[in-house]
Amino acid sequence: MIEMSRQQADLAANKQVLSRALRADFDAGERLATMLRKGVTAHYGPRAEKLTAFGLQPLRSRPSNAPIVDPPAPEDAAPAGDLQPES
Repeated sequence: MIEMSRQQADLAANKQVLSRALRADFDAGERLATMLRKGVTAHYGPRAEKLTAFGLQPLRSRPSNAPIVDPPAPEDAAPAGDLQPES
């Protein structure tokens, strides 16, 4: 019974060590991925459409805020208020 308790404690400690190592590797991978994304953006430029090949969004300009103009009403159509019922 005592041997099983020691083994359980050893396994719990080993789990903590492995979890820390896994987290450190994951953080290093995230840093590497960020560095690669920044490098690709620096190489091609922030506006290059080639960035989409690497899963990145290029910097695009905003659409203009030009006012929308309604088309003029046709002249030969009678306004709705001028309709007269036929008697």
